[in-house]
Amino acid sequence: MWLLFLCNSLALPWAQAPPHRAAPRRPAGAQTSEYKAIFEPVHYGHDINLTDVFFASPDEGWVSGEHATILHTINGGTTWTAQVGGDAGNSEHPIHSLRFLDSKHGWAVQDDPARLLRTLDGQNWEEVRGSFPPGFYAIDYAFTSVRHGIMLGSNNGGFYVTNDGGRHWQQVSPCQLTASVQGLTRTEDCHVRKLQMLSAREGYALVDWSQGFALMRTDDAGQNWHSFVTDVSDCCGPDAFFTDLNHGVLLFNNGKTYVTENGGRNWRPLLSGNVGLTSGGATPSLRFSDPEVGWVLGASPDNSDTQRVSFSIDGGQHWEMSRNIAFPTGRSELKFNFPRRDRAYIVGPHGMIYRYRIVPGNYTAPNILEGPVMPGFEAAEFSAKAEAVRRDIELLRAKLPAPPAQAGMAPGFAGTSSSGGFTQQVDSGSTSAAPGFTQDSAPVSPALADCCSAALQSLQTDTSAFAQQALALGSKFKSLNLIVAGAQWVMSLNNQAQSVWSSFLALKHAANSQAASVALQQFSTGVKTTQQTGSTGLQDQGGWFATNAPADFTQDLTPGSSALPRPSVSPQIRPRQLMRLAER
Repeated sequence: MWLLFLCNSLALPWAQAPPHRAAPRRPAGAQTSEYKAIFEPVHYGHDINLTDVFFASPDEGWVSGEHATILHTINGGTTWTAQVGGDAGNSEHPIHSLRFLDSKHGWAVQDDPARLLRTLDGQNWEEVRGSFPPGFYAIDYAFTSVRHGIMLGSNNGGFYVTNDGGRHWQQVSPCQLTASVQGLTRTEDCHVRKLQMLSAREGYALVDWSQGFALMRTDDAGQNWHSFVTDVSDCCGPDAFFTDLNHGVLLFNNGKTYVTENGGRNWRPLLSGNVGLTSGGATPSLRFSDPEVGWVLGASPDNSDTQRVSFSIDGGQHWEMSRNIAFPTGRSELKFNFPRRDRAYIVGPHGMIYRYRIVPGNYTAPNILEGPVMPGFEAAEFSAKAEAVRRDIELLRAKLPAPPAQAGMAPGFAGTSSSGGFTQQVDSGSTSAAPGFTQDSAPVSPALADCCSAALQSLQTDTSAFAQQALALGSKFKSLNLIVAGAQWVMSLNNQAQSVWSSFLALKHAANSQAASVALQQFSTGVKTTQQTGSTGLQDQGGWFATNAPADFTQDLTPGSSALPRPSVSPQIRPRQLMRLAER
């Protein structure tokens, strides 16, 4: 039954389409008679301008806003709970810049004066005492564990790190870069703009300087930064998003789009199929849910009072544009979060919240808006390869004696643990696949040659295909919303796939049939664990991380925070607490 878990949990026909890399220009955004994509209102029922949104899973998320507001939902916005603020009648300053490791550990910023807020249980928020110096403003920040954070500071403050959960921040470097200008080497100040971590240690910062923009890169969790300048110059912006350490997309406010395959050292303009959306203010928001699927949300180019989504399904190499989307706020700048390729949330003025999702073609509800359909997951293919291995195991088990009741490690077995933990250090910031599982040309153990040679050959072929598919899941579906969770999921999936292959080799070369039975049992357990890790991660990498993360990521140091007061909400909300706010 465990082998059917993935198909059952993601049993949507649209999610079982073949991988789009085989046909990257297929009309992914087209509606079909069977399934369609919609934006449906799940608004908050108060006149509060909402400033940010972050979902740790497709259904659990937070929205920040004016009047010191933090809202929470566990059902995709069908109901909202005000965890902080939530009442348009108070005069507290806005909260913004939501960041999360998983569904328990999150941060936000409140201005005037700037202070860092956090939650360690997903429910209760507290101020981190002593977090910012007077007059400090956080341009952007990220936490890679409960203790370690990286921040871009205002007033040419440059780069800061904390190792005590944000209680103290140390400036590790001002924003400076060295470049050649008209043949002369110059060291100049720069101004930080955006931070994007791609793992717990590796990431980029986008900065401005006198000649345009540049990138700064860290490989040691923000302690040191090195810069590189390109000759790309356009107007205006820009915004950048990397899908791994090598591949990224650069977007200017005029809609022009560039891509890089070498970590930003060189950028290639997209001559056709670029984003095409512009904005009267800041560059439209650019986000990728995973290494393949990305969105830009901005004002429609036809000057109508509407918005559009430009989307890519091949890592930013090509872009297509949706039809006009008539959100009730017109061309206002909106914020959105993209927790999974089939789910997004958009927030804006007056308590506006829209949920993007895929629904049956005959689904109807009041006030829904049409959206572009994103490609689905490869759940069926992964499950089919696991099923093929399962059948091979059963055939081989019938030919071998039963293993001892308390079986230990099979003789000659050498592989990493099949547990959900992290047992191997790999470059988790890169989405390139780990080395492939080549066919083992050595003959079957003489003890198994007569009984099991054909069965082992079939198992070898199917195991190799299964392990390769597990690696492909990580390279295609790693979360770029929950960066650390996604990177750790890929690391664990790679480790487990490698372990499955090692355990197969131990089985194939077992010294006798008894040792082969023990190895087969361990191999079967490893396949099951790998399949479950892949299944859980496709649905919710944040939930997987919350269960499997080592203590180094989630343990705090000592107390020193102050709890924020519970929200004071108007009487008509208080008795209900969970408000039914979606327009149906």
